[in-house]
Amino acid sequence: WSVSEDFGRTWTNSPVGPAISGINAIEFRDDLFGLVGGTPTPGQSKIARTTDGGVSWELNSIAPNYVGYVVSIAAPTAETAFVAIHGGQNINSVYRSTDGGTSWEAVPGAPTGYIAHKGVLDPESHTLYLATSDTGGPYDGAKGQVWKLDTESGTWTDISPVPVTSDDDYFGYSGLTIDRQNPNTIMVVTQISWWPDIIIFRSTDAGAIHLAGAGVPSVAVSVPCRYIHGPVSMLSLQDFDHLVALMKASLKALPAAWQG
Repeated sequence: WSVSEDFGRTWTNSPVGPAISGINAIEFRDDLFGLVGGTPTPGQSKIARTTDGGVSWELNSIAPNYVGYVVSIAAPTAETAFVAIHGGQNINSVYRSTDGGTSWEAVPGAPTGYIAHKGVLDPESHTLYLATSDTGGPYDGAKGQVWKLDTESGTWTDISPVPVTSDDDYFGYSGLTIDRQNPNTIMVVTQISWWPDIIIFRSTDAGAIHLAGAGVPSVAVSVPCRYIHGPVSMLSLQDFDHLVALMKASLKALPAAWQG
């Protein structure tokens, strides 16, 4: 266990480290409080906690009867923390602590059926995003979902880019991130799509377009042209002017909520 106090420029070995093997996730909220998770101890999933910057550690149980390893940790406040655990398909994979990581409980309503691969919390909107797949990977995965949790209301919403019921869904999801400067922008990566290799999905409205699944209703507006399949086409300037007027009128007629 090594510690850096200059943003990774130099490192020193600490005499005491967290009693966690195969560390997969580290979350330090400040210089003193931190949580570390990874491969579980035999028979239990546990997380290491420090309140003195890593000088000392305590090991706390997350799920006493559930063996899985921690893949993501988020600790937005002094009391609240979330972890995502990569384990069985039919077991709750998201846990929450309200006492600074000392004790943990399963988050009600968390999706089951797939394995958690990545969780990311947006502390501004109080939204937790979760990417899942039907296998642990890295070289397989045929189904999966992307979910978001409103941590204040407890509501889970499926925002999978491709509905799991669709024949076009032949992959799970693994990598997931949000833009910290604009948390409505989300990117998620497939696991695993061999052709055309990976697929990266991007949403700029916190998954609302993803929720539509089959896409967003749209219409094409064009101007009649001659020789449309040739290198040069011909159109009437009057038709073009009328099209511009039509589009201006249509945009002005949109609901106010769409004009932001």
